[in-house]
Amino acid sequence: MIKVGDKVRFLNSTGGGTVRKFQSKNIVLVEEEDGFETPVLTSDVVVVEETNEYNFVTGTPRKEVPDTKKAVPEKREQKYVPVDFEETAEGEQLSVMLAFVPTDVRKLQESKFDMHIVNDSNYYVNFVIAVEDEHGRLNVRHSDMIEPQTKLLLETLTYDDLNDLQNMRVQAVAYKKHSYDFKPAIDTPLTLRLTRFFKMHSFVENDYFDEPALIENIVRRDFSVADALAAPTPDQKPKPQRERISKPNQKPELIEIDLHINELMDNTNGLQPKDMLEYQIEKFNEVMKANLRRKGTKIVFIHGKGEGKLRAEILRNLKLYYPACTAQDANFQKYGFGATMVTIH
Repeated sequence: MIKVGDKVRFLNSTGGGTVRKFQSKNIVLVEEEDGFETPVLTSDVVVVEETNEYNFVTGTPRKEVPDTKKAVPEKREQKYVPVDFEETAEGEQLSVMLAFVPTDVRKLQESKFDMHIVNDSNYYVNFVIAVEDEHGRLNVRHSDMIEPQTKLLLETLTYDDLNDLQNMRVQAVAYKKHSYDFKPAIDTPLTLRLTRFFKMHSFVENDYFDEPALIENIVRRDFSVADALAAPTPDQKPKPQRERISKPNQKPELIEIDLHINELMDNTNGLQPKDMLEYQIEKFNEVMKANLRRKGTKIVFIHGKGEGKLRAEILRNLKLYYPACTAQDANFQKYGFGATMVTIH
């Protein structure tokens, strides 16, 4: 006997559904899967699932209630997974460097350069690489953490990019995830000499890359570049201080420096005029800094007549960085009109 709620199957066609009500004694309305109620003769359907008097399906297994605890994955706190590396005795001394790897070492004039930071130590290093602008203020270029005994690609540079990175400052702090020996904070100014990027011999074989690379040390075996330049090396003995006795009739020392580019460089292929001028001024500043304490010294910088750009740049640098020094044309009988004499005061 068919009851409301029974699930039935049609005998004369495919399909079926649930009996919703009796339209007459011999006709029932069957709700199919699409939600429509179809009038069907009771003789044309067969019951496949009966209901009891309360319209509950009998013999149908109870539906599983989803376990919400299983459905929602448990949130776990993210924990740092340490890098798998083996500490070495050499790695207890901090060594951090910048490396420039050319994309085509055989064509340096056309090459780009991959700039990496290399951490050859057992320490984690948080670092900031900042670039100094024309006003002497710093602008952060990179800020990151490098893990022990790893290298990290920072960016790929063109020659124009290198020009922007000439004056950098690298600041860093080294530490471990467990007890460790204290390392002083790093604060190293770094000046890129762009002319080195044009010279094949600047790119050397190394332990960090398969290709030759130009390596700029920031810290080497616990000694920062800044400290190494200021302090004598371990094998150097400090010179005893001697009392200087002035000699009133002593003639001031005269130093001659030829700034013609062919005298400073063996090969200038691929160099632009601005690169050559930059190298000449770099040499000028190097000589000036080396003699600043030698009062009375006279330095003749031979620059030639040319377009006067080198001479103008020399005078500009003197005014900016060496205001206590004076400049004048050198002896024209000996040097012509292409030399400037600077006196250290």
